[in-house]
Amino acid sequence: MIDRNLLLFVSGIITLLTSCQAQPASDKANQQKAPARSQQPVGGGCEGCELMYVAMPNEITPEHRSIGWTEGTQKLIVTGRVFQRDGKTPAPGVIIYYWHTDENGLYSSNSLTPANARQHGKHRGWVKSDKDGNYTMKTVRPGAYPNDVIPQHIHLSIKEPDIPQEYYADLYFEDDPLYAGHVKKYGKADRAGNELLRVRREGGVQIAEHAVILGLNIPNYPDK
Repeated sequence: MIDRNLLLFVSGIITLLTSCQAQPASDKANQQKAPARSQQPVGGGCEGCELMYVAMPNEITPEHRSIGWTEGTQKLIVTGRVFQRDGKTPAPGVIIYYWHTDENGLYSSNSLTPANARQHGKHRGWVKSDKDGNYTMKTVRPGAYPNDVIPQHIHLSIKEPDIPQEYYADLYFEDDPLYAGHVKKYGKADRAGNELLRVRREGGVQIAEHAVILGLNIPNYPDK
């Protein structure tokens, strides 16, 4: 007859071994549930950035003129170069989609504005950096939202050729009196480059130079 105490001892050993073997499987399952870095949206996601693909032309050049360039009162040129993360190496083939309000601070549309892109208004367009990273946007200076404290701004949606997702950046104007309050409240984000545009005047045109630095201050930006 097998001793009862021996049976209890053997049973305890089996239970201990079984529980030790099950623990790694449980840990592995928990690890699989955690989202990988590559699965998280580059830039933290962007509501409305997908509209950059609505009516996107097949051929995109390094220079674009929005309807504001011909219709607006205060002409604005934003020009510069696109660089890789080091801020020195030119980045060709990068698509930058821009959109902004009209001079009254409204995202106004017209008959040429696609119905599913009217929330971006008629002042929208695309540029693609050339072999040296150059780009130029010719448009009209946007107005601040009516009865609001949000400063004048231009939205950018940046699409690199080797990253499947676009990410956004916002540009503000140094001479806008509303900017000081904005940066005091929210801080300076500097996504993909200095967010502050310093304008100079040439004749009746305002010109601002802006360097786009890919991945700068962009969450979940992939290592290259």
